[in-house]
Amino acid sequence: MIAPDPGPRPGEGRDESESDEDYDPWEKFNEAMFEVNRNLDRFVLKPVAQVYRVIVPEPFENPDQKRLRQHRRVTAVKVSREVGRGGSRGRALSD
Repeated sequence: MIAPDPGPRPGEGRDESESDEDYDPWEKFNEAMFEVNRNLDRFVLKPVAQVYRVIVPEPFENPDQKRLRQHRRVTAVKVSREVGRGGSRGRALSD
């Protein structure tokens, strides 16, 4: 009977000085992709973001800003009416 081929032996095809714990078959690819992403961020995304902040007027930076501001006003009006009326909450506090 012929024994099946177990495949490559551990440590085959790499330096013997490299331990099994430190071996990462994706290391070169990961380092290359890290550099690509870092350079893309530095030379493309960051300059675009800086130009965007200068060009776009402040009210358009956050589309929900107007709605939130209106919500705060309505909430403040409701609270001031409750306090001014001296509703049940106001009586309980004064007792």
